[in-house]
Amino acid sequence: MKPGDKATATLSVEIAPKHHMQSHKPYQPGLIPAYLFVEPTPGLDVGDIEYPPGQDLDGGGTRGKLNEYSGKVEFRIPLTVDKEPGNSPRYVRGVFSISNLY
Repeated sequence: MKPGDKATATLSVEIAPKHHMQSHKPYQPGLIPAYLFVEPTPGLDVGDIEYPPGQDLDGGGTRGKLNEYSGKVEFRIPLTVDKEPGNSPRYVRGVFSISNLY
């Protein structure tokens, strides 16, 4: 890739049937959002993570309205090659944080 070129890395998560996790923006306080942290990578500029929209659900009772992910979920990581990227291979690394699947 040349300086200024753009690419997208994708993290795909497959949530088992009958399970789900909170979206990136859960509606209820105290619920842990899905969050992707990408380490700074020399030679690449990492853009804002593109989180998919969650599914609105009625949690019933005291849980109220929820926003969750289920099934296959893809998180997109926009990348741009720096003006002087160097010749070394680049690795996109990070941490994906979620609450317990239930």
